[in-house]
Amino acid sequence: MMKYTGKYYRMLTFFMKKYLKEQYGKDITKKALQNAPAIYKDMLSKCDDIGADGNIYMCFVFLSIWKAADGKIDPESFRTVVNKFMRSGIVAKFMGGKDINKPADLQRAKDRFHAMQDWADAHPQYKDKTWDFNFDDSKHKDGSYYHFTRCPLNDFARKHGFWKFCLSVVT
Repeated sequence: MMKYTGKYYRMLTFFMKKYLKEQYGKDITKKALQNAPAIYKDMLSKCDDIGADGNIYMCFVFLSIWKAADGKIDPESFRTVVNKFMRSGIVAKFMGGKDINKPADLQRAKDRFHAMQDWADAHPQYKDKTWDFNFDDSKHKDGSYYHFTRCPLNDFARKHGFWKFCLSVVT
């Protein structure tokens, strides 16, 4: 079970509300945002504790809003909302909207991924549940190469019926 924290829900929905209203109108947005917190908490209670990982918390905000709309939000239109939200000024800045074509930004991204793997290595109680990065610097000379052999978001989505929705939103 992941520890509940409402900060991700409050922060993301504060900035996302505008795009939800544009796409779905006031009534659907209001219903989704009223019902989503309980779903969000329930999702966290069903998720393996993988340590301090903001990705799970943020992803669950999107999933809980979609589920709370009770079929009134289709994945294709929700992709539009998510894209607008992620590209909005403050969110893009918060999420690190860097240009990985710049060597300094690419190095910071590499350092961040390696730090995440180092954290997992230093916390063996989470090793079998959190992200498992595999790096190979020989596969990409001008960038970075890694792949996951374990992804807790994927595991949760498959186990709890969100897999098809996730595929249609991110593809």
